[in-house]
Amino acid sequence: MDDNPTEFTFNESYEKFKELGRYTSESKRHIVIFGEKPNDTFTYVIYSWDLSEYDYIGEGYWCCSGGGGIYSDLITVKFEAERELNACR
Repeated sequence: MDDNPTEFTFNESYEKFKELGRYTSESKRHIVIFGEKPNDTFTYVIYSWDLSEYDYIGEGYWCCSGGGGIYSDLITVKFEAERELNACR
């Protein structure tokens, strides 16, 4: 069985914001998606490749491991998203 991360598919309707971009960690085990909410503000969410249940289900899975606040501009949300991703090492 493979414990490497699978490709991540972002669900805009679930997260309630439109993806404008993403950053992936060097290890490929963390992804941060940033985007725009319907009220013209910006936010981000972090997903991590989780292997905590590997012994039981035989594979890893993507789980939400954090989220950003509400930002008024794209430059700030991109900066904060990248900063948080770098903290996931």
